[in-house]
Amino acid sequence: MHVDRALRPLAEFERLMGDLYSYFAQCFAGDPEASSAFAALAADEASHANLIEFQRRLVRANPKQFGEIELDLGELFATRAQVERLRAQPTPPTVEEAIAFAFQLENTAAEYHFRQVLRQANPEIGQLLENLGKADRHHLARIMDLASARNVFLSE
Repeated sequence: MHVDRALRPLAEFERLMGDLYSYFAQCFAGDPEASSAFAALAADEASHANLIEFQRRLVRANPKQFGEIELDLGELFATRAQVERLRAQPTPPTVEEAIAFAFQLENTAAEYHFRQVLRQANPEIGQLLENLGKADRHHLARIMDLASARNVFLSE
């Protein structure tokens, strides 16, 4: 699969995460600490999706500089299905459930493995993905801080 086709599901996943965090921010509007934390995460994820879309435009403008890669999208799609199931529930999660779910998502191997494969395609993509990985570590720290403030036990 060409790199451009691989970047698309990653951008979609980042948007999905942003939408989920926006949903959590709205669900907990009466809880300023939780709402603010999830709103910040949502903004970060939207920014990540925009960065990936920018990279896609570069790839499309210079397709010969980017090659074919072998990529299994199964894990990414499975994680996406988890998010969609949570959003489809008739009642929103509690703040504790949302924190635990966000922690689980940010720790998922799917996005990490996906990025590792893409990193091999081109050094420019590698730098973008390294920056996104750093941002994800900041997301984990933010979620862990919120969990600590709420005495939410998180397990990997």
